[in-house]
Amino acid sequence: MKSNHTQGEWKKHKVNSYGKEWFEIHWSKDGECVAEIVHNESDADLLAASKDMYEALKSIVFNLSLSGGVQYDIVKSALAKAEGNI
Repeated sequence: MKSNHTQGEWKKHKVNSYGKEWFEIHWSKDGECVAEIVHNESDADLLAASKDMYEALKSIVFNLSLSGGVQYDIVKSALAKAEGNI
């Protein structure tokens, strides 16, 4: 299944300008951004990891679909939210 999300490895990039510090999430070596002006470094870390976590979640949903259960429903709901279906 192909993802509609921005391709490439998402990386956190620290920006210092005009005496202020913030973070951007870059997806290419050219500095193209998925997210600009993220003020909290922990949020920037989470955003940078979100694409990898999404791919892991898709794999978990597939594996849980074979057995079903409560965990399947919880994880499937989280995946639906990530895909904009909730």
